[in-house]
Amino acid sequence: MTTASPPKDLPAYPEGPGWRDNEASIAAAEAMAADAPTIRARVLRAIAGAWLTGGLTADEAAARLGLTPFTVRPRVTELRIMGAVVDSGLKRANESGLMATVWCAADQAGAARGNAESAENQAAAGSAPPREPLPRDRQNDLAAIHAAQRDLGMDDAVYRELLLRASGHASAADLDDAGRAKVLAELRRLGWGQGK
Repeated sequence: MTTASPPKDLPAYPEGPGWRDNEASIAAAEAMAADAPTIRARVLRAIAGAWLTGGLTADEAAARLGLTPFTVRPRVTELRIMGAVVDSGLKRANESGLMATVWCAADQAGAARGNAESAENQAAAGSAPPREPLPRDRQNDLAAIHAAQRDLGMDDAVYRELLLRASGHASAADLDDAGRAKVLAELRRLGWGQGK
């Protein structure tokens, strides 16, 4: 058995991509070396941007960024070793149906865990917002939902994750009265409309 030649001019792991003692692994690390820091920064921004939902799995980050999980998973491991991301304590199913760790930015861990735990506790308790005595006004509800998105500074991806978590729909246009009430209750829980 021969030992492969060490990688050429690679930064030490985790700043540079990891590699194993074989030619294919070393060639892959050398090919990824120039792009790894940029991809790692993009992955960290995606995870940090998802703090309202407790963070992202590596595969969710890959989907959000239009990259393959095989490119993103090692970057998440590097970020974990660097201390930039931490395990949120949550698990979500990936496309294979297996449960995967949900990662959150280390500096947002408390807020991300709190948001995720609150949503999980509400779902587990079966709690729902109080019923409205009168039929809801669809147009006013949708206007309020979009105003809350703007006021809370949510980008589109975070907003759609909130919609999915609160109602099971990715578009406010698809919400029925109960769905709009759930989304509005969640937006209020996150601080919208307080002090106004």
